[in-house]
Amino acid sequence: MSKLSTKTIDLNQVIQMAVKSNAWKLDLSYQNLDSFSHKQLSKLTNLEVLNLGHNNLTEIPDEICNLTSLRRLILSHNQISSLPDKISKLAELEWLHVAHNPELTSLPDISSLGNLAELDISHCKLSSLPGGLGKLKRITTIDASNNKIKFIHPSFCQLKTLGRLYLNDNRLSVIPNDIDNLQNLRVIDLSNNLLRTIPPSLGNLTNLWELNLQGNEGMTFPPKEVVEQGVKEILRYLKNL
Repeated sequence: MSKLSTKTIDLNQVIQMAVKSNAWKLDLSYQNLDSFSHKQLSKLTNLEVLNLGHNNLTEIPDEICNLTSLRRLILSHNQISSLPDKISKLAELEWLHVAHNPELTSLPDISSLGNLAELDISHCKLSSLPGGLGKLKRITTIDASNNKIKFIHPSFCQLKTLGRLYLNDNRLSVIPNDIDNLQNLRVIDLSNNLLRTIPPSLGNLTNLWELNLQGNEGMTFPPKEVVEQGVKEILRYLKNL
């Protein structure tokens, strides 16, 4: 098997070459593509990595959802406004990067992506996290920073494998009390939101080594002088309540 990476392309020729060579990786980033569809796409049965980042795509064809061997799908830095509902068919997917799509306002249910480990949906226009997120049993990293997210569903706290969570630069005003169920959390960034308080249960996250609460201007608990001293002092304060 082979991988294909090109700088200037004839899309038709590249897809044909990928099919012929049984390619496992196809890099079409930085190609100024405004559409991506081809009748032979479904023949890329061994494709594991597809990079369509840094283009001008406004939509993703359903045919991509037939590439059931995909492990990494990179769609960042485009103008995509929605993802196909059939993305749930990509059961082998481990990485889904959709960052920097400023027209993206919602995501389909991704609860069936049971192998997903890394989700990057930062710098979009999302007002909520995708449905079914709490069912992802292998997720380790979620970057949902720089959106318009106002609410975290309680089921989010079922993500026992989650190690890194970036929710900075959103519109959050409340963090679920069950946040301490996320015992593998090592990094959580909640900076630049609308938080006035955080749940004391956050102090039970014993593996936490980075906690950013800066930029929540109305925060009264913990006090500002505690927040400014960083994660160790914040956790000590919460545990001593």
